[in-house]
Amino acid sequence: MYLVSVIIPVYNVESYIAIALKSIQEQTYKNLEIIIIDDGSEDNSFKICSLISKSDDRIKLLKNEHNLGLSKSLNKAIQFANGSYIARMDGDDISAPSRIKKQLHFLKMNPDISVIGTAAISMNEEGMLSTVKPIVYTESNTLSFSAYFTQPLFHGSILAKSEIMKKFHYDESSRAEDFELWLRMIHQGIKVANLKDELYF
Repeated sequence: MYLVSVIIPVYNVESYIAIALKSIQEQTYKNLEIIIIDDGSEDNSFKICSLISKSDDRIKLLKNEHNLGLSKSLNKAIQFANGSYIARMDGDDISAPSRIKKQLHFLKMNPDISVIGTAAISMNEEGMLSTVKPIVYTESNTLSFSAYFTQPLFHGSILAKSEIMKKFHYDESSRAEDFELWLRMIHQGIKVANLKDELYF
């Protein structure tokens, strides 16, 4: 089984991180390395993660002494990752149980695709789901064209080949680090796609 490194950047998300982390721990695909990088949280986020990590040896905790920002934190975690694939997850979101299994299956069946996202559903702080569903382009060529006009992937939902993420990494000077990364990848011929399944909340 392929090892998948799930990178979870954390910054002041004490109200959500336990639920977010639980959704990754309970994935149907079990061969995971869960890398949590706390970016200098000023609340109890790191304490909560430390407590949870004691009962799951798949969890690896990194902590920035000072707030470095999302791009630097992600690049740091990516270099630390050992998996053949790297998945993203935000500390205030939820992944459906079959998310990683379905994404990994898609990449195995479509070796020309290097990054796969999913459809997503917005929810508020009370967990109420939005009835407004954003447009998600699934086919690679259509998605690549649309990327020049709109965000092609939900950042927290992606799963990608590790060598691709380690090669391209995030531009630490960009204020739209995910959008910039996808455009740079697409411009250099890297194929990305989305599953139509709503697997990210």
